[in-house]
Amino acid sequence: MPGLPITRTFVASARVSESACDLPTLDLRIQRALTLLQSQTAQIDEIALNLNLSDSRFRHLFKKEVGVSPTRYRRLMQLEKAKDLLTGSFLRVKEVVGLVDGRDLSHFVRDFKKRYGKTPSQARKKLRGNLIV
Repeated sequence: MPGLPITRTFVASARVSESACDLPTLDLRIQRALTLLQSQTAQIDEIALNLNLSDSRFRHLFKKEVGVSPTRYRRLMQLEKAKDLLTGSFLRVKEVVGLVDGRDLSHFVRDFKKRYGKTPSQARKKLRGNLIV
């Protein structure tokens, strides 16, 4: 997902606690992990191995530094990319799901609504309504 930069805002929005959301203070291994997580093909255990950490230690350290698990962080990145695609393109919702997720549509809609408070179709309608004005 090259279009998603790792920013303070994104990390802060993923954090449970925002007390340490400055990227320069993050552990260097976690900064590297954040970069590796942008690749949809990189598995969590492969990232841990790449960082010379056990899987459980990596997950613990990641959650301590970022505030959410690596799996949850990746999901938040997918939802952010989906939101950008839905509001910035004319791709169908199913096409967006295929590009960012690969799971079924119902899970995606549920997670999207939980994160943004509206379904993907509602988010797109809001954008189209704003363009007409």
